[in-house]
Amino acid sequence: MPPRADDLHDVLRKERGKRFLRPRTGVQSQGMTTFAPHVEAALQEREREAWGRYSATLRDLEGRDYDDAETEAWAELQRELRAIEAERVNN
Repeated sequence: MPPRADDLHDVLRKERGKRFLRPRTGVQSQGMTTFAPHVEAALQEREREAWGRYSATLRDLEGRDYDDAETEAWAELQRELRAIEAERVNN
C-alpha cells in the first residue's frame, strides 16, 4: 500500500540518504535521450516548407529553364535539409 499523503515527506526523507539515490563515485552516468515533440514538429514543418519552396520554384518552368533552375533549387533544398537535420541531431 502506498504511503498516505501526510506520510510522504517522512518516506522521502528516509529514502533520500540511501545509496541508490546518489551517484556512485567513479561510475559514469549514462545519458538519457530526450525527445521534444514540439521541436520535432517544428523541424518537420520546416522540411515541408523547404520542399514547398523547391516545388514552387520549378512549378511553371519547362525545358532548359527548368533544368537550369532545378539544379540551383535542388542545391538550396539540400542545404536547408542538412541544416534542419543538424538541428535535429543537436536537440
